[in-house]
Amino acid sequence: MEPIRKTRLYEKVMREVQRYIQKNGLVPGDRLMSERDFATELAVSRTSVRQALTVMSYLGLVDIRPGEGVFVGHSEEALDSVSDHGSLLDGIFDKGITLDLLEARRILECGVAPLIIDRVTEDDITELKNLVDKYEKDLEDHGLVTTRDDIEFHTKVVQLCQNDYLINIYIQISRVWLRSSRDS
Repeated sequence: MEPIRKTRLYEKVMREVQRYIQKNGLVPGDRLMSERDFATELAVSRTSVRQALTVMSYLGLVDIRPGEGVFVGHSEEALDSVSDHGSLLDGIFDKGITLDLLEARRILECGVAPLIIDRVTEDDITELKNLVDKYEKDLEDHGLVTTRDDIEFHTKVVQLCQNDYLINIYIQISRVWLRSSRDS
């Protein structure tokens, strides 16, 4: 026997959003219904829908554009899902990509901001600008920024805090993130 795993509501919402995308034959760039409409259709709170869409956005499965709406993402996983109707969420929750991981990443990044402000140099700012330019070119040329690019940028930002313990914690979070993304 295997233990019964407790499923969080936002995980179920993510699967329903995936089904909605597949059922309606949506492709990357297509607009999804609003948070409010998803909440009404699924009989859940907007908070649960927002959590689901936030995780899906971090994974590149949806693109949240403030003031415009939510769109099907351009990540490889989203493209594969649209083309072969496979599950873009299969294995993700078992492999560690959860809202908890995203929250840990966000808390750490926000927490190191005051340290960075005190320690950043002009060379650091130039390096970050170069990375952003590279990612914008990738986005323009290929329509996506990879998970590795995202982690590279955020790791560089965290390294600017110059605190080895915080950097190591962030590297561990990133390893789980990459492993989970690769495995799923």
